[in-house]
Amino acid sequence: MDNSTFLRLFYNAELLISLVVFYPITTYLKQKSGRSANIIGGVILGVIGILLMTFPLQFDHGISFDTRSVLLGASALTFGIIPVLIASMIMVLYRLYLGGAGVTMGILVIFTSVSIGYFWPRVKHISHIGNTWFNLYLFGLIVHVVMLMCTAFLPRAMILPTLQSVLLPIMIIYPILTVIVTKILSTFKNMQDNNQKIYEAERKFHSVFDYAAIGIGYVTIEGTFIDLNQKLSEMLGYSHEELNLLNFDAITFTEDRCKDSTDRMRLFNRKIDNYSVDKRFLKRDGSIIWMNLSVSLIITAEEDPSYMICTFMDITERKSAEEMMTYLTYHDPETGVSNRRYYEEHIQKINQEENLPITLVLVDVNGLKLINDAFGDLNGDAVLRKLSEILMQECTASDLISRINGSEFIIVFTKKSRAFIDSVFHQINRKIADSSIENIQLSISFGIASKTSIDEDIQKIYKEAKDKLDKEKLNDRTSMISKTISIIMSSLFEKNKREMYHSARVSEISEQIAIHMNLSKGEINKIRVAGLMHDIGKIGISDRILNKIDPLSEEEWEEVQRHSEIGYRILSSANEFSEVAEYILSHHERWDGTGYPKGLKGNEIPYQSRIIAIADSFDAMTSDRSYRKALSYADAFQEIKLKSGSQFDPAIVDLFINQILPKMNHLPSKNL
Repeated sequence: MDNSTFLRLFYNAELLISLVVFYPITTYLKQKSGRSANIIGGVILGVIGILLMTFPLQFDHGISFDTRSVLLGASALTFGIIPVLIASMIMVLYRLYLGGAGVTMGILVIFTSVSIGYFWPRVKHISHIGNTWFNLYLFGLIVHVVMLMCTAFLPRAMILPTLQSVLLPIMIIYPILTVIVTKILSTFKNMQDNNQKIYEAERKFHSVFDYAAIGIGYVTIEGTFIDLNQKLSEMLGYSHEELNLLNFDAITFTEDRCKDSTDRMRLFNRKIDNYSVDKRFLKRDGSIIWMNLSVSLIITAEEDPSYMICTFMDITERKSAEEMMTYLTYHDPETGVSNRRYYEEHIQKINQEENLPITLVLVDVNGLKLINDAFGDLNGDAVLRKLSEILMQECTASDLISRINGSEFIIVFTKKSRAFIDSVFHQINRKIADSSIENIQLSISFGIASKTSIDEDIQKIYKEAKDKLDKEKLNDRTSMISKTISIIMSSLFEKNKREMYHSARVSEISEQIAIHMNLSKGEINKIRVAGLMHDIGKIGISDRILNKIDPLSEEEWEEVQRHSEIGYRILSSANEFSEVAEYILSHHERWDGTGYPKGLKGNEIPYQSRIIAIADSFDAMTSDRSYRKALSYADAFQEIKLKSGSQFDPAIVDLFINQILPKMNHLPSKNL
């Protein structure tokens, strides 16, 4: 061994360290190559190995020593197996190309270095030590003891001279060099892994930022956008460039600009870490969008706030639902005025001395149930809407208009004289007198009471107004109901002239039968009225069904059958028509018990109803209908006679045939 051996090995070690230091520069190539990073890394390691093998310590007959064992051992210990295997194959091919007596030894050194480096951290008693200096030195020692053992594959004459020449410098320099190179590579590997993690984190963050389902923006402390994602741009209708030119307040609804000012100051003063607020923002087209704004500060290394990160979530639908729920909580959905709950909360707020006098006016729609029964709930609702419309038009000076139950409204006036309120209701009555819905004349009753002293109980004032309302309704009930029934009859006859003629003839026939039965004048009059009103319940049946040419469906027939019950409900509400209502309820019952609505039989059916039944059937048969032509009197006579004892009372049928039919020319004309 001479000094030149040390120097040549030392120069090769210097080359290795230089190339290893250069190796991290290739990280950029590996990052760009993506999935091919291991292949690129292996090729780079292979090239470094070739450079080391190009400047070796050279012996005779192709025997050379270099630091490839250090490179491969340290690489196998630091990197995965794939790049090291690729590097090994490149070096093996190059060593085969160089040839010489040391080819076998050189290839064995390559594979043993890689194998020891790969399995070293997997040895149970070594793995827990980690990359300590001692562990790495021991690793380098083992690798190069094995490398020297590979000299056994040199020509026999060259083994001893070779060992004598390289043993000492290899066992001194190479283990130490292994420690240094492994530390350098592991340091760079850790840096590379950390950079890759940072890169992946940034990539994921930008992916989340750019494609998040909510708007995200970076905003300076002064309120200008630094950056924003596509979602925020879409939500507001502005381009990125346009938003970057706008101040944060410029896109905030004017009334909401100061909504979070307190929270913002607390955030800037570091008293809170973040805050969230619901605000309205202005879109590019001027429309409003409700958003939940969450704001957090981004702090620089100098511990001063640099900018804010803001997230924007569209809550327009939620706010609309909340507003609708609030509206429905305090408003009557049918009329649009406030409801009883709102009235009860409002009256507690205004029940103060400075608001005296407080006047409560209760208003009730007369005959609403009667209207619902006769014209249907839709028309009843239309009456309520019309009344609420008139009240809102005329009571502009009131504090409140509320619907407090089905047909009652309450109006609250504060600091208004009774003379003023009376003038308002005079105007309301005039408008109501000129208003009607589907020929339904509006009619109201009202009760007024005022609180003039703070000591008076507002609930007692309400009760006083209620008592006055009830008293007025009681006084006017009879005339009001009679008037409503008259309106119903007029409406029925107005929409269907055929029903008017039919009802007049049934009334006349019924009256004639009653006269020939020697009933009292009072009974005759009731039967005449019942005959006239027997189909009043048809006001609640659609014209489509009443005028249908084709046979009725089961559902349509059930609706037609309801008319006797509807008529009963309408007329029974008035005392003067209560008996007539009973006759009308049963005029479609049959003598054999198969009629409707109760299935009464024989004498269970009021005789007045039995009279109307014959008169109704005879006129129906001898009149033109939408589904058939009129029968002759002779055919109708035979039909009535045929159904005596099944549909009709036999005694009344005999009287009708023998005494009434001969005088039928005295009946009202069908062309009335």
